[in-house]
Amino acid sequence: MQATLEQSVTMTYDIPQNFHADYKELCGLLEETLAEIKSKHSIQKLNELTDRFVVFYESFSSEKQVFDSLNACKSNNDPIYEHSLNVALLSRMLGDLNHMHSDDLYTLTQAALLHDIGKLLVNPEVLHKQEKLTPHEFNLIKKHTKQGYLLLHNLVLDPRISSVALMHHERCDGSGYPMGTSGININEFSRVVSICDVYAGMIASRGYRKSCCPFQIIALFEKDGLHKYDTDYTILFLRSMLDTYVGYSVELNTGEQGIITAVNPHNLSNPIIEIDGVTINLATDERRQILHII
Repeated sequence: MQATLEQSVTMTYDIPQNFHADYKELCGLLEETLAEIKSKHSIQKLNELTDRFVVFYESFSSEKQVFDSLNACKSNNDPIYEHSLNVALLSRMLGDLNHMHSDDLYTLTQAALLHDIGKLLVNPEVLHKQEKLTPHEFNLIKKHTKQGYLLLHNLVLDPRISSVALMHHERCDGSGYPMGTSGININEFSRVVSICDVYAGMIASRGYRKSCCPFQIIALFEKDGLHKYDTDYTILFLRSMLDTYVGYSVELNTGEQGIITAVNPHNLSNPIIEIDGVTINLATDERRQILHII
């Protein structure tokens, strides 16, 4: 895709009408649903949550609106509810892009909404810590995968939902946790949710770090993505993401501002930009790099 400087100097996020109010309402309903599962072992609210989420998702007119909406609310410090809602938005989008059957999309949506339910059993002081976690604290956080599985696997749910709670931190090269499972032994829904979980986690700000620039995340996927994550889903995700960012204004480490005009197909994290009418290929310019989207 191509863009010109005249098209966008200051980016305005394209989000659905009533997005913020609907988002807040869904976060509240998600909190109620997870609490009900944890305390009552009941999924009475789950279908209502999922149905309302589907209506919410269908208010988006494009993948660009999904990414824009996440950028518009990325300054949060909520490691469960907002994060889970963001992961569900991205997972549903990725399933749509892969032309999943509607029944599978519904189950994938529920799996993404519930994937971090085990964090309800993590010590809140550790979960909400504003400083960087110690190795011991990180090991406590890692237990949320097994704890989430134990909360879900005896409920009347598609078994892929509890599998996602268990396996969304597994990696295709076997480097993930809790079991070091690899390749196709990781169920498909977990492979989808893992990609979306990484992106949603890095785009959000936390007490101990700022949100990451999308192009830093792209660089991570370029470095690790094709062996740590499902190759087909990673490529599909990145293509959709990069189409979104063509036309965005960016600030560079040099203090300059420019606009992304095209994507480098062999160097996705270093696009072609325009600064004051001059075209610059960041893939061959070692002095400049994107700091953040404006």
